Amino acid sequence: MRNFTLMLIALLIVAFTANAQEGTAYTDDFSAEIDYLTAGVDGTIWDGILLNSGLWDMGEIVAEITALNTTDNPGTLTFASMNSHWAVGSDNGAAIYRTVKNGADFEVQVKIAGGDFLSFGLAELVPYHMPGIIAKVADDTTFILIQVFDIQDWSAVIGMRDIVPAGDLLQENWQTGFTLADNPYIKLEKYENLFTGYYSADGVVWNEIYSVEKPEFAGKDIQVGLYSATYTESVGTVHFDDYSMVDYNEPGAVNVAKELSLKAFYSNGAIRVSSSSNLGNVKVYRTDGSLFLSRANVNSSQLSIPVQNKGIYLLSCESAGEVQTQKVLVY
Repeated sequence: MRNFTLMLIALLIVAFTANAQEGTAYTDDFSAEIDYLTAGVDGTIWDGILLNSGLWDMGEIVAEITALNTTDNPGTLTFASMNSHWAVGSDNGAAIYRTVKNGADFEVQVKIAGGDFLSFGLAELVPYHMPGIIAKVADDTTFILIQVFDIQDWSAVIGMRDIVPAGDLLQENWQTGFTLADNPYIKLEKYENLFTGYYSADGVVWNEIYSVEKPEFAGKDIQVGLYSATYTESVGTVHFDDYSMVDYNEPGAVNVAKELSLKAFYSNGAIRVSSSSNLGNVKVYRTDGSLFLSRANVNSSQLSIPVQNKGIYLLSCESAGEVQTQKVLVY
C-alpha cells in the first residue's frame, strides 16, 4: 500500500498541463546582416528606433547612436551610443523596439553576449555604461528598465528602474556579486499591471529582481525592446543575442490550459522521460537551483536519467519546438 501511495503522489506531481496565454512570438538571433542606421527596420521584427524622442527638455544633451548593426560582431546586435540617458529627468536615450498594442501583456528576454564590460575582459571601465531591456509608453516618458552595470567595486550588477512622466524615481533594485559572463540573460514580463524582472545564467532557470505595479501602462501602446545608455560622453558598446518576445495580444488576457507532450515519472532508480516528439536539450535541476544533469540534442523521444538521492527535481526539456518544464518526485 505504501509503494502504491508513493507512486500515486509521484503521478499527481508529474501530471502536467501548462498555464499559458496564447500569444505571438517574435525572435531574432541577429544572424541576418543589417545596419539599422542606414537600412532602417523595414522587413525585420522591429517597428522603430528611438533617439532623443522623449518629452524634450532644453537642458538635455543630444544623444548619438554610434552603431546599431549585426555586421560589426556577426551573429549579435552591436548597439553603441554616447550621451544617451534613460533616467530621472532624462529621456533622450537610444532604443530599438517593437510596439505592443493597447497595454497587452508580454514577455521579453535577451542575452548580453559581450561588449564594453569588465566581465568580458575589458581592461578599463566605461563609466555609467548601462544597457538592457526597456518598456516605454509610446509618446510619453513613462518607462521601466532592466539595466546591466559593470562596477569595479560591486562586481556586475543587474537591476530595474521604473520612471513616471514627472521624472520621479519610484523604485530601483540591484542584484550584485557576480559577473555578466556568469549571468548574461535578462527578462522582463508584464501581466496586467505587474512588471517583473529576472536574470539567469542559462536562460532556463530565472532569478527574480523584483516586481512592481505600473497602472500607468494600462491600455496604452508600449514600445518594448533593447536600449543603450552611457550617461556620459563615453561611447559604450553592448552585444545582444538570442532576443525573443511574446506579445499576448489582448490586454489582461487570461491563462488557458495548454496540453503539452512531455511526460516524466520516477521508477526503479531513474527518472523516465517520454515525449510525443524527439527531445532536444534536457536539463535537470535540484530544488536549490543547482544543475544536476545537462544533455544536448538527445534526439530521442525517450530518456532514462539515473537518480540516487530522494527529493523533488525540476526537469527542463526542449520538445515539439518549445521548452517544457516539469517537477518529478524521486522517492
